[in-house]
Amino acid sequence: MSRYVPKHVSQEDGSVCEWEHCWAAVGAWLTDGASGGKRTPEPVGFCRFARKSPCDNGGISDVMRGLSNMGLRYVYKPDVDKDDVRRMLMAPTGKLVMLEIDMDSWPESNGDAYHSVGVICGGGSGQNKGNVRTMDPAEHHYNWRDVDGVIAAAAEYNREHHETPGTIDVLTVLPPQEK
Repeated sequence: MSRYVPKHVSQEDGSVCEWEHCWAAVGAWLTDGASGGKRTPEPVGFCRFARKSPCDNGGISDVMRGLSNMGLRYVYKPDVDKDDVRRMLMAPTGKLVMLEIDMDSWPESNGDAYHSVGVICGGGSGQNKGNVRTMDPAEHHYNWRDVDGVIAAAAEYNREHHETPGTIDVLTVLPPQEK
C-alpha cells in the first residue's frame, strides 16, 4: 500500500502578497497530507491557523504553529546531517518533508531569495533515478529534481543562517495509508 499524496499547492493564489507566503503554501500542503485530504486550506487560510499575515515572510516555526493549532502531528528535527537527510528523502516512505532553501542553489533556480519547498520521500526510478518529487509553491505541479541539488539548496540555506555547516532542518508529516 502507498501513502496519501496531497495535491500540489501553488502560492500563486491571487492574494495581494502571494509571492510572500511560500511557507504557507507548504503548510497547506502538509495539512492536506497529514489529514489524508480531510483538511485542504488555501495558503491564506493556513496563515490564519499560523496566526501570521499572508504578507509576512515565514518559515518552519510558523508551519509548526499552524499544524499544531489544527491538532495535526508532525516531527521537527533541526541540524540533521545532510547525508542523513539524503537517505530520508530517497527512502520510499511517502513522508512529506518541508525544507527551507536558498533559491540561488535550487535546481532550475528562478530567483535570489529564500524559499520553502516540499518533498515526497521516495526516489524515482528509470529516467528519474536519483531524483525526488518536489512540491515547489512557485510552480503549479510536482517536478522530479536531483536529490543532491535539493540537498545543496537546503544546506546552503542553513549555512547562510549561521547554523551548523552540513546540516539541514526538516519538518515531516506522515500521511495515512491509501485504501
